[in-house]
Amino acid sequence: ANAAISPLPAPWRITFDTNPDDCNFSCAMCEQHSEFSPLQKERKEQKIRRRRMPIKLIQDTVRSMAPLGMKECIPTTMGEPLQYKDFKKILDLCDEQNVKLNLTTNGSFFGIGASSWAEMIVPLAVDVKISWNGISEETQQNIMKNSKLQKQIENLKKFIAVRDRIASEGGNYCSVTLQLTFMEQNLREIPQIIAFAIENGVDR
Repeated sequence: ANAAISPLPAPWRITFDTNPDDCNFSCAMCEQHSEFSPLQKERKEQKIRRRRMPIKLIQDTVRSMAPLGMKECIPTTMGEPLQYKDFKKILDLCDEQNVKLNLTTNGSFFGIGASSWAEMIVPLAVDVKISWNGISEETQQNIMKNSKLQKQIENLKKFIAVRDRIASEGGNYCSVTLQLTFMEQNLREIPQIIAFAIENGVDR
């Protein structure tokens, strides 16, 4: 008799390079979007199209992997995933397949704002990592060009307010992380950033 062969378990989470060439910030340490990086300039000069993953590839992959044990979906961690034109379809896919979203964002909450994004993301996310590199306007702007510290603070507070409300109503609890790149110019501000995070309900 032929014994049934069990399928191998899927990776427990998968990162998709949804749109690494799209970002509305220019962070100093970013290999793609920094003003010091030649990569995007070279792509434009060579008339190379921006890399944008077809949503069908993501849908087919998640639908085939979720029954085998996939637990988390991670949109691009290079570039700004909320600029991906089919991001809402990723949310629908996570809901459909009972897969958690694990998101890294620059915190600008592109397009519709922090509260509106939070209403859609929080019920489906295990963790949202927000890039954060200064507690003074000068440091934040020097490292994350095009960001505005006060706007980032407002966005964070709005997102966490929605997160806390949904959790208090018995919904999903989505942790919030401030994700830092330790650099000489922001090293001295890290204790203040940690204190700020604690005061504002950030998890880690």
